[in-house]
Amino acid sequence: MPEPQEFLQDKPLEVKYANARAGGSRSAIIWAIIYFLASVAVILEGQYKSGVFTAELAHFPDEPAHAMTAIFFRDYFAALFPSPMVFAHNYYLHYPKIAIGIWPPFFYILGGTWLLLFGNSHASFLLFIATMGGALGATLSMFVRRLAGPWLGLLSGLLLLCLRPVRFGTTTMLVDTTMTLMCLLATLALVRYFDTERLRDAILFGVLTALAMLTKGNANELVLVVPFMIVVTGRYRLLMKRDLYLAAVVVAVLGLPWQYLSLRMLNNASLIQPAGSGVAANASGYLKILFEQLGYVSLAGAAVFAASWILCRKRALQNQTSESLSGAIDWLCEHETEIAGAGSLAVAVYVFHVFAPVPGPDGRYMMGALPPLIFLFCAGITFLARSAGPRRSVVVYIAAALLLLAMPANAWKIAQHDHLGMDTVAGILRDPSNRVILVDADATAEGGFIVSLALLDHRPEQIVIRSTKLMSDNPWTATVYRPRLTDPQQVRDVLDRVPVDAVVLDLTNPGWQQDSALLLRALRGDTQNWRLTNDFPVSPANSHHLQIFRNVRPRDRSATDAQLVAQVEKILSMRRY
Repeated sequence: MPEPQEFLQDKPLEVKYANARAGGSRSAIIWAIIYFLASVAVILEGQYKSGVFTAELAHFPDEPAHAMTAIFFRDYFAALFPSPMVFAHNYYLHYPKIAIGIWPPFFYILGGTWLLLFGNSHASFLLFIATMGGALGATLSMFVRRLAGPWLGLLSGLLLLCLRPVRFGTTTMLVDTTMTLMCLLATLALVRYFDTERLRDAILFGVLTALAMLTKGNANELVLVVPFMIVVTGRYRLLMKRDLYLAAVVVAVLGLPWQYLSLRMLNNASLIQPAGSGVAANASGYLKILFEQLGYVSLAGAAVFAASWILCRKRALQNQTSESLSGAIDWLCEHETEIAGAGSLAVAVYVFHVFAPVPGPDGRYMMGALPPLIFLFCAGITFLARSAGPRRSVVVYIAAALLLLAMPANAWKIAQHDHLGMDTVAGILRDPSNRVILVDADATAEGGFIVSLALLDHRPEQIVIRSTKLMSDNPWTATVYRPRLTDPQQVRDVLDRVPVDAVVLDLTNPGWQQDSALLLRALRGDTQNWRLTNDFPVSPANSHHLQIFRNVRPRDRSATDAQLVAQVEKILSMRRY
């Protein structure tokens, strides 16, 4: 083993990577495959238990928009890249659940490419989610394997994937799992740069950071990882080199422009809070969330981070310790950059969201801190096992197992995804004769209908109108009802002017109660032209009470799709009908 002092000389560690390439590349590939397959198996088991195999992609307000935007990108690629603004404008008028702009494009590019290659279906979406989660679990496992061995590596990845927020992220079409993966990969690139001080590793960190920021704006937390690592490792001389500044240029050119666009759109949607508001509540709230999600493992990880920083600087303590403990401290300092990187990422996630001017505390936002905290926990287990020596190391592993058994009660909870019934309704209305469909439901259920219809439709073919835009005028975060229609006859007149062929009503979770009541009065009061053709009450098969009304009035159906789109756009843009 090299002398301990070698790890304090603040020089590149090319030898470590050269040795890894020479002797372990084949073994690493085998273990990476094992980790990935094991991770995917755990995720598919969680998806089965959650009920998402038979449920719509509609169990979180953002989920349908993410799914629909991935379908949009798939169709854009399949159309061989037509004019993006014209294509997007027309597409949105058919399927008004596109999220590009508020969220950056990288996640949707991945999703759209996946759907283009492996099919546009519900099963394909679930496999895409499982693949992203499997990559996250395998990446953490490979990171842990570097210092704690292959079996702790395997357990670390499985532990991460069994935690409640990650379970939710791998059973829903949300961005957070992929963003967590990109942040972890970017941090690993930064750790490698601190070890090698090669420009290409710094540039790789910049590229991965930019891609993480192009996945979700929360990845701006990565900007804090660099200064935190410099302080923790004491590598201030890196500030005198050009490498990190060139990485910053890459981030600024690739990642920042979209952050500016998203910030403007979020501000227009009233989702940006005044600077400094809620800091105290966030500081305590996110600590509570971390403990709820990871229990004493989070405290153990924080303790390892602090112990590593102290022991690798107070080397005089080593002269007063036993041989086994001295060897363990040598090992800890040998892996100082990995531990510093993991700790810096965890702290950066927490600090960023304490001060970020967005609504919180939100449990999803701490997902990025879970992999580094689990890594630190495994590093602590290995350090204590080395300190205890071969005969007593079993005590350390038993203690670690007891910490996992003492996890909070809801840490392993798998959220249940009910079948709403919207995919059944979409299957009924997929007939081309239903060219224009009005849906009245809350944002999540209406999105579930739009996605379900899009998965069955020859896109773009049918036009979906949301009652929250036709019957009332409501921005994204509206809390005050602003009606556009006030009596049943007005409703019938507007439905005829569009013209609407079918109306879907969610009587369990309507968009606005006022819109739903007025729409029902209008339809039930005109039995000559509107007929209730399908009624799906709440049952073990459907968790929502859904109804379909059809327009049975004979009328001219010769209008082209472009003419219908123009008419819908004109009516939706009118302040008064």
